[in-house]
Amino acid sequence: MVATVADQVVGFIGGGPPRQQDIPGAVEIYVVHVLPTHRGAGIGGQLWDLACTTLRGPALAPLYLETLAELPSCAFYDARGGEVLTRTVGTFYGGEVTFLGYHWPVGEPHQLRP
Repeated sequence: MVATVADQVVGFIGGGPPRQQDIPGAVEIYVVHVLPTHRGAGIGGQLWDLACTTLRGPALAPLYLETLAELPSCAFYDARGGEVLTRTVGTFYGGEVTFLGYHWPVGEPHQLRP
C-alpha cells in the first residue's frame, strides 16, 4: 500500500504471511516507510491502520514485525500496543544493533492508544 500527496509517493507499507517459522504471528509487516518531509502528518498511522485492518481481518489475526531498537519507530509501535516479544543483538551494516520483534496477539487492537 502506498500513500501519495500531489501524485508523489510519500509513504508505503508492505506485509503478508510471516517469513519466519518461529514467530507466533499469522501476519508480518515487512516494511513501513514515510519520507522524512512527511512524517508527523499522520500518514504512517493511516497506512498502518489500513494495512493491519486488511491483513489481520475481522478476527484480528496475530501480527508480528521486526525493527531496530535504535530507531524512533519503536515509539510508534509502543503507542499502538505492540509488545516486545524478542530482543536479539546482531549487526547491521557493520554496527552492533538490537533487533526487536513486536507482537500483537490475536484479538488485540493495533490502533493508537489514548
